[in-house]
Amino acid sequence: MHPKYYLLFASVIGATTATILIRDFLIPKAKGDWFKLLQLLAIVHSFRFVGLSMFVPGISSPNMPAQFSIPAAWGDYCAAILALTTYTLLRRKSKFAVASAWIFNIWGFLDLVYAAYQAAILEVSNYMGVMFYIFAFYAPVLVVSHIVIFKALIRRG
Repeated sequence: MHPKYYLLFASVIGATTATILIRDFLIPKAKGDWFKLLQLLAIVHSFRFVGLSMFVPGISSPNMPAQFSIPAAWGDYCAAILALTTYTLLRRKSKFAVASAWIFNIWGFLDLVYAAYQAAILEVSNYMGVMFYIFAFYAPVLVVSHIVIFKALIRRG
């Protein structure tokens, strides 16, 4: 079977599990405090620096298309910085917290959409190597959490 199908199957399970995790554990943990919910979800994105591991020899194929790896890795790194900034501003209840959450969430979501598009066009599944685990496990968590953040921001007005 082509690697893209394994990635697809794993991503569906990953997204389902992420939805359950957020719905049954993170949302109740926030206890109706939407700042707390945004903090919990933003901190999940602070680990997006792991995208830089695409540049480490042996992690992904040396034939991984640069058109994918460069924007994906650096886009994730920027998203991690924005997530940490957002987390800090939310924790301090700064007047800039909501704006930061919007900026982080829009950037992070568009970065994932662009990476998914490039991955499909360039058939990145052929070059994943160990990155398979990040693509199959972490990316679905990020997508689901971005959707929940958008819902929280829109409901908050």
